[in-house]
Amino acid sequence: MNLKQPIEYWRTFQYTDEYECSEHLKTSGIRSIFSKCKIWTVFVHDLQYDQLQIQGSIMVYAVRYDHEFNCQFLSSQTSYTSITQQHNLKLQQDNAPTHFSKYMKNFYTANNIELYRFPVMSPDLNPLFHCWNPLKSNISPEECTTYDLLNEEVKRALEQISLDIINHLIDSMPKRLEEVIKQKGDATKH
Repeated sequence: MNLKQPIEYWRTFQYTDEYECSEHLKTSGIRSIFSKCKIWTVFVHDLQYDQLQIQGSIMVYAVRYDHEFNCQFLSSQTSYTSITQQHNLKLQQDNAPTHFSKYMKNFYTANNIELYRFPVMSPDLNPLFHCWNPLKSNISPEECTTYDLLNEEVKRALEQISLDIINHLIDSMPKRLEEVIKQKGDATKH
């Protein structure tokens, strides 16, 4: 795997990550309601689709995250699979075992989704990781008394993260990887 690629290469990825929001909601006293609630989002560099800027596609759910749910969610997102195929994008996910189960591999193959895996035990280089703090600071836990309200609150918070920030984070990939190589895989400032 050649990690030394130009910025344009890193712009051909869909960066995905999930965030467990139960800790953030703990302060509101409703943690038990959202004990397994996660936000799953995808960011793509500067992509136009249906005259809308895609900043993220979010899913809030309250079930155990497993490969069967992942397949059901991805296949239900027609825009997700069509964007992937239309723009020849690669999918980057963390190394969670669920993402690379035989079940998921069959799903990716059947839907022509090209995967990219960072090396096991590598630092979290996903640029999306840096969007969680601004996202958390834009969510008002007191507004989130139901899943629908939480979903709306997360959408509102995501809209406050500018496309410029997302593009900047994605464009920082060559520098991030260069620093990891320089540090021989040890921690970096990223």
